Amino acid sequence: MRTIILLYFLIFSSFAQAQISDSFTDGDVTSNPAWTGDLGKFVVNGSLKLQLSGLAATDTAFLSTPSSALSNTEWSFFMQMNFAPSDNNLTRVYLVSDQANLKSNTLQGYYLKLGENGSNDAIELVRQQGTMHTVLCRGANGRVSFARPLFVKVLRDVMGNWNVYVDTTGTKQYVLESQASDTTIQSAQFFGFYCKYTSSNKTNFIFDDVYIGPERIDTSAPIVNQVTVINNQTLRVSFDEIVDSGSAFSTLQYYVDQGIGFAQSVTWGRSHAEIDVVFPSPFPNAITCSLSVGRIADVSGNVRRVSYHPFSIYRPQPLDVIITEILADPDPTVGLPNVEYLEIYNRKNIPISVENWTIDDGGTPVIFPATTIPPMGYAVVVAGANASNFQSFGQVIALTSLPSLNNSGDLLTLKDNNRETIHSVNYSDTWYGSSFKKNGGWSLEMIDLQQACMEIGNWKPSINTLGGTPAQVNSVHGNLLDTISFDIVSITCISEDTMLVQANKPFQTPQIGWFSSDSLIIDTIIQGPNKYSFMLVWHTKMKLGQPYWFFWNNMLACNGSHSGKDSMQIGLPVQPKIGDWKINEILFDPNSGGSDYLEVYHAGNQILDLKDLVISTEDASGTIVDFSYGSSSGQLASPGNFFVFTSNTASIQNNYFCRNPQYLVQTTLPSFPTTGIQVSIRTKLFETLDSFMYNESWHSPLLKSTKGVALERIDLNQPTNKKENWYSAASTSGYGTPTAPNSQRMQGTSTDLSWSSEIISPNGDGVDDFLLFQVPSNQIGTTISVSVFDPNGFSIAQPYNQLLAANQNELRWDGTDKNGQIVSQGMYIVLVQVQPLKGGLQMIKKPIVVVR
Repeated sequence: MRTIILLYFLIFSSFAQAQISDSFTDGDVTSNPAWTGDLGKFVVNGSLKLQLSGLAATDTAFLSTPSSALSNTEWSFFMQMNFAPSDNNLTRVYLVSDQANLKSNTLQGYYLKLGENGSNDAIELVRQQGTMHTVLCRGANGRVSFARPLFVKVLRDVMGNWNVYVDTTGTKQYVLESQASDTTIQSAQFFGFYCKYTSSNKTNFIFDDVYIGPERIDTSAPIVNQVTVINNQTLRVSFDEIVDSGSAFSTLQYYVDQGIGFAQSVTWGRSHAEIDVVFPSPFPNAITCSLSVGRIADVSGNVRRVSYHPFSIYRPQPLDVIITEILADPDPTVGLPNVEYLEIYNRKNIPISVENWTIDDGGTPVIFPATTIPPMGYAVVVAGANASNFQSFGQVIALTSLPSLNNSGDLLTLKDNNRETIHSVNYSDTWYGSSFKKNGGWSLEMIDLQQACMEIGNWKPSINTLGGTPAQVNSVHGNLLDTISFDIVSITCISEDTMLVQANKPFQTPQIGWFSSDSLIIDTIIQGPNKYSFMLVWHTKMKLGQPYWFFWNNMLACNGSHSGKDSMQIGLPVQPKIGDWKINEILFDPNSGGSDYLEVYHAGNQILDLKDLVISTEDASGTIVDFSYGSSSGQLASPGNFFVFTSNTASIQNNYFCRNPQYLVQTTLPSFPTTGIQVSIRTKLFETLDSFMYNESWHSPLLKSTKGVALERIDLNQPTNKKENWYSAASTSGYGTPTAPNSQRMQGTSTDLSWSSEIISPNGDGVDDFLLFQVPSNQIGTTISVSVFDPNGFSIAQPYNQLLAANQNELRWDGTDKNGQIVSQGMYIVLVQVQPLKGGLQMIKKPIVVVR
């Protein structure tokens, strides 16, 4: 009995000595187990891995530890060479050695060699007998030709059969690399690492997780480590070990609830421990689903139980991530780096990955790296070479390059990894307004991030003293007060059944129910070339030149504002002919800072297009001096309307009342001198439609100055080039009537003077606070003067003196005297004097009672 116990003790002691496990987590190489050799050339680094720390010279270094394991043994370890190996930079891992000194020329043993000249570096199993080295087997060429982490495992049975395995994925899912059979060497004494290196690689050898002992047999079923959403129909199931394809590739092993069902197809993922599973329909957005994984086996035949794994997918929607700041012109710098940048912001309360998203300005899209923006977080986007300049500001996303940001403006589009547009901004340097910041160094910042779809009015130049706020809350952050009513600004008929509708704000998804027509039926609506437009396709075809009424009501803008009810005549335009267009009004001497304008009247009966018009100026001989096109993008013109061409529509609206501002057309208008020039409207083939040579002397002789006074056509049926058919716009109409009928025109008018009341009470209560009276005039050039007399016959007020009259003149007296003081209570006489240019003076007296 004592003999049996002693034999068991000896066998167990031998087995215990043969088994080695060292992960260097104790930070020591002198015990548990004890390593010997070039101890001064190795360290346990901060990551608790064994690392070479050699001298700055070409050298060799080794460490070894006692190990007698040989038959029925597993050797496994981790290693990494941070370089491309060669004959001068290589590793030998001695599985078996009869000596502790791995540099000995008399060593007997087996080792793995990693490194050789050329690019075919493979893992070789070598038998060493003194100075003779014999390759027993060789793995795949190129396996270690570049820096990469490796997990290596070698098995040898009692018959001398060697199997070399390797894993390059970091998951310890080993793949058979090579095999050999050799029993030449019958005993083992040591295991160790041998490094041959040049000075540049003296610290580039790393080892870890050493195990030597009986083969570790897999008795555990595979475990699902992770379920990853690849796209809206694909999941990646990651196991803790290689699984058997026979069971793993069955589509019935994978089921998703929420109405999705069983898998449609199954393939390997990045390794044989990952399965990519495609399902027949998209996963619901932002809803938690459950994946059930069935009885899948590993390569050892261990079968797992059915398990359930919750997952959800969030597909970023438009405006979830937005562009919130743009620095297109960083020079001259104010306080920021002299670098172009963009800023993006995650509006959601969940993190959003922007990996493989793109940004472009119409050129080649630039792809985002693997990056996640935290909830309600900002990130500055720059070219990679400039990333370090912005680290102090916050999160930085470094792209390979940044689209060139044009100083004057550009269309920037941010798209997700499915190339769906998330946000776009068509910025312009006009958003700086008149600020000096337009000259460079100042970013444009979004004001209201909750109205990110809005552009004009929702951006301002930064007010931060640095010139911008990259990756931080915008300095102009606030609530956008949207006071502009949502409306259609233009309609262009592209073909007999399709038209382009353009609005002054971005649309929400257009709905057919917003629109109707008197005789056309809508078929479909298609998104237009930008977010301000859409294409409307008719079920019926329009007839060439025929006007149709188009109605809209309660349209919805992207920020939630609604349109009112309105209408417009549309149609498929024809080419204009003589008589269709008539010059009706011209301003050639604008106020200081103002702009010229030319008004034309659509006298025809068919739909026309302003892009088919040319405006030209000619000298006395008829030679064209300059010209411009009526509308570069096109604008429909229906009969009976007045259209005004100018180089600055805002200037016209600021200086004159425009009854129909939608008929203001901005174009590069030719220069209009005060005299000596002829103005014409022509077809695109330069055929003349209407023309006249105006002169400053055509203005009223009663005017002290013609600055800001338009010249109006009196009668559309009289010749355009007739001096007597033109006169100065009435002062009562603001000296101009752009987009509306002229103040000086032939029409039937009342000859009776009318009064609003015979009693006024200028006390500010809103009832009879002033006297309102209408003065008719049926002669061009008539002037009107109004005086107020007290009961003693003294003139106490003169509200109007030689006012240039229109056909109908609405005048008023507010009950104040010449000094602006409200007159005393009592009776007064209002004297109205109407003086035609030719003819007798007409005087009208009216008694008025003032009550205080």
